[in-house]
Amino acid sequence: MNAYGFGSGDPVNYSDPFGLCPVTAIDKTPCDNPSTLAAYAHYIGGSGTPLTRDFATIDTKKVKPSQFSAVQAALKGAKPGTTQIDGKMPFDTHDKVDGNITLRLQGTLTTSCVSESCAYTFKGSLSA
Repeated sequence: MNAYGFGSGDPVNYSDPFGLCPVTAIDKTPCDNPSTLAAYAHYIGGSGTPLTRDFATIDTKKVKPSQFSAVQAALKGAKPGTTQIDGKMPFDTHDKVDGNITLRLQGTLTTSCVSESCAYTFKGSLSA
């Protein structure tokens, strides 16, 4: 394990005081990533500037509708029919800048049952 990984492995020439990215003693700019710069300005300067991020850059491939409590509640009892879903849940992006965000699931949940076996389909959108 590299104990100096926080400063690009070079603690003599770099530091990373806020955990955003390494900086040198000469160049105090945290880095070139606009999201990181916005986070840095918000954290250090108290700018009040809203932090925004393109949702497409957040990996949500493993998120399933069944993880949302609104879907779980609709599926409880498993009755055939359609239900409008508008649910939210916390999501860890595993990113230093984004951290935890809230995902929102909106759409229609359709449940169909044959005998005692039920299945569902969901048509809608996922946003942050």
